[in-house]
Amino acid sequence: MSENPLSKYFRRPTSYIQLPSRGIFNPEIDQTMIDEVPILPMTTLDELELKNPDSLLNGEAIVSVIRSCVPSIPDPRKLPNIDAEAIFLAIRYATYGNETTHTHTCLECNETSDYNIDVNYVLAKFPTIKEKPIVEHEGLKIHIRPNTLESITRISFIEAEQLKLVEYYASTEFKSDPVENSAKRIYESFYRIASHNVDLVSDAILQIETEDGDIVTDREYISEFVKNIPKSVTETINKEIKKISEKPKDIGKMEFICPECGHNEEVKIEFNPVNFSEAG
Repeated sequence: MSENPLSKYFRRPTSYIQLPSRGIFNPEIDQTMIDEVPILPMTTLDELELKNPDSLLNGEAIVSVIRSCVPSIPDPRKLPNIDAEAIFLAIRYATYGNETTHTHTCLECNETSDYNIDVNYVLAKFPTIKEKPIVEHEGLKIHIRPNTLESITRISFIEAEQLKLVEYYASTEFKSDPVENSAKRIYESFYRIASHNVDLVSDAILQIETEDGDIVTDREYISEFVKNIPKSVTETINKEIKKISEKPKDIGKMEFICPECGHNEEVKIEFNPVNFSEAG
C-alpha cells in the first residue's frame, strides 16, 4: 500500500516531558538522549474516549489516550501512576496550551469564577525518582516500584466495595437479614477488599532476589509470597511504596482571589483524568 500523501500533515510532537521516574522501571520506553518522551496532541477520538465514564473507571480510556499521544510508551498499563499523571498534564499542554481552566465557587460570596492554571508550573513540582528501593527480609532483596496505572484502577473497585458495605450497613435489608446472611455478606466484602490490597502490594514488587542470586519476576509467585509473609514485612513494603509514589503536598495547592469580593482562598486541585477531560 502506498504512503498517504497527507501523512506529512498528521499531528506531530508539540512538547516533550521527562517522566518523574525517568523510565528506570520501564526500560522498554523509547526516550530521547536527555530522557524525554515526545507528546502528541489529542485527536477528536481521544477526547471522546475521555468522556466515557465507564472507560475512565476501568482505566481503558487512560490507556488508550496514552497509547495515542505517547507512542514511545509500548504498554501504558505498566507505567508508574505518578508518570501517568504527569503525562496527562503534558498531553493537556500539547493539546490546549500552557493554561488550563478551573471553575471555583467562592466560599465567602458564593460567586463562581474561572481561574487559569499554569500547566508547566504544576509539572515542575513533580518529584524525580532516582533509585529503586529495596526491602530486605530473611536474605531476600525485594525490589520495589511505584504502583502502576493498571493497579491504581483497582483502588476504584476497593472504594466501590467499601461504599457498598457502608450502604448495606445503613439499609433496612441489613436490619432484616438473618445474622448468618449478614455475616456472610460482610465477610465476602472484606475478603474482596483484602484481595485487592494484596494485588496492589504484589504489583509494586518489581522482582525478588534470593540469597542464591535467583531473580523471581513471575507475578503468581510474587502474589503467593505476599499472601504468606508476616504483616510487619507487608507494612514495610507499603511504607516504601508510599514513599516512592509520594508527591509534594503543595503540588495541587492554588491560591484563588475572588474577583467579586476579594476573598483569598487556598484550594486543593486533583489533576486526574476526570477533571483533565473537562479542561480546555
